[in-house]
Amino acid sequence: MKKLLLIIILLNCCVAFSQKTVDVEIKLVNDNDEPLQNVSVRTDDGYLMGVSDWRGELKLRSVKTGDVMNFSHVAYHEMEYKITEEDIKDKYFTIKMYMKFYELPEVTVVENVPPRAPKKQTHFCVSVFLRPVGLEESNA
Repeated sequence: MKKLLLIIILLNCCVAFSQKTVDVEIKLVNDNDEPLQNVSVRTDDGYLMGVSDWRGELKLRSVKTGDVMNFSHVAYHEMEYKITEEDIKDKYFTIKMYMKFYELPEVTVVENVPPRAPKKQTHFCVSVFLRPVGLEESNA
């Protein structure tokens, strides 16, 4: 009886700690639903999972429920996404990223424009090679 109870407990622990990992395909798009290329995907600990191709597609291997992915691109806001049970079932999902906008500081136009710097003068050096005239070799 004790052996049976021990086996049941061990099986429950194994099932609880083992999670199914699958390959997942991701489509990365911008706010106009156009594909985004060169989006890097990293895990929470900084491991690079991959970079999206020119179609905005990326395949991630060994993904499980609860994994947190960080999506980053130079021109777009970084995103953090937690893999759900539905993502694992579908094996395909889309991430939409939004462009960063920067407010530029105010610019004041001044009437007095400083004169342009003078153009640099370029000097050319020509070498001429002269051959003496009148000295012919004789082939005797």
